[in-house]
Amino acid sequence: MAAPRLLARRGIRWIAACVALACGAPVFAAEPGETLEVGWHRIRPGDTLEGLSVRFLGDARRWPELHALNPRILDPHWIYPGRKVRIPLYRPATEPNAQVVVVSNRVETLPAPIEWSAVEAGDLLLERDGLRTYEQSTARLVFDDGSTANVAESSLVFIRRQTPATAPAPRKEIEIEAGQADFETAAGAPAPPEIEVVVGATRTSTRAAAGGSAKSRHRLAGEAAQVMLYDGHGEVRSAGASVELAAGTGTTVRRGAAPARPERLLAAPLLVSPPDGVELPANAAEIVLEWREVPQASAYQLELCGDSRCGAVLRRLGDLRATRHQLPVPTRRAIYWRVTAVGASGLDGYPSPARSLRPSLLVVIE
Repeated sequence: MAAPRLLARRGIRWIAACVALACGAPVFAAEPGETLEVGWHRIRPGDTLEGLSVRFLGDARRWPELHALNPRILDPHWIYPGRKVRIPLYRPATEPNAQVVVVSNRVETLPAPIEWSAVEAGDLLLERDGLRTYEQSTARLVFDDGSTANVAESSLVFIRRQTPATAPAPRKEIEIEAGQADFETAAGAPAPPEIEVVVGATRTSTRAAAGGSAKSRHRLAGEAAQVMLYDGHGEVRSAGASVELAAGTGTTVRRGAAPARPERLLAAPLLVSPPDGVELPANAAEIVLEWREVPQASAYQLELCGDSRCGAVLRRLGDLRATRHQLPVPTRRAIYWRVTAVGASGLDGYPSPARSLRPSLLVVIE
């Protein structure tokens, strides 16, 4: 077991925590323009309740609020690295972070310098933290500035740097060491954040146009980096050269080479059948999914998701040549499906809007 960490202020009286607990759950009041959430922080060596109060609440004297949120901490002077504590999150936060909001199957995090461990929805990632997904596993992150990341299966990403959401020009740097991730910034942000994604020796900076959003996909394919920009504008740099990307374009960067000339991304396939929200027959064993052909598509990718934004991809079927696919009927839950056309260069086009499939007798409570 890791050695416990002692609070620096040993003079703080135990009775202060008792008073806080006796008053019941603390009442957290957000300032105008702030929103309040709760997340989970994994304790690192050197962490104290006072230090976490400074980091997340901006004041060391507010440590009893953290203690009240974590009644299993018997002695507030001792907290153990590797364990998790509940943290009240004020948005924008004092400490820039990313919160895991969706987890599908096996996903792990590396809360530096703690070793890899299973991640759950609500967990927080800070600078230098890593996240990895396994086969048929995905995760969705929400950053403090409102931007999001969908990490695909069999991926390894690290948060290298973040600036506060209140900075004049918020920035973050994400490194993809394996796999793929999609990024999106919220539309209409007062200071649109810039996201720099590092894939090997390739660096891509994306930013939203005025009043709009930025959407991009970044992937390590063999030894090549692939960048697809769906919205906003971006710049790709490698081997001392750079290219500008406009919305609806992408490029491939071979290892040690300059970025290739941008190419247009393919349009989203039009889904034909079944219609959105269809309730599948009780006696059906399979369902046929159909979509229209996209000119110049070399293949299609079908994604089955647990949510309409495909933050939780349950299964991804790639290299489909036909415009229809026979699928076993889901028996226990509603699922969403969408299709993406892939160009001859291997770049993904725009994903189609997702449609839902509902098993017979599924009761949905709003």
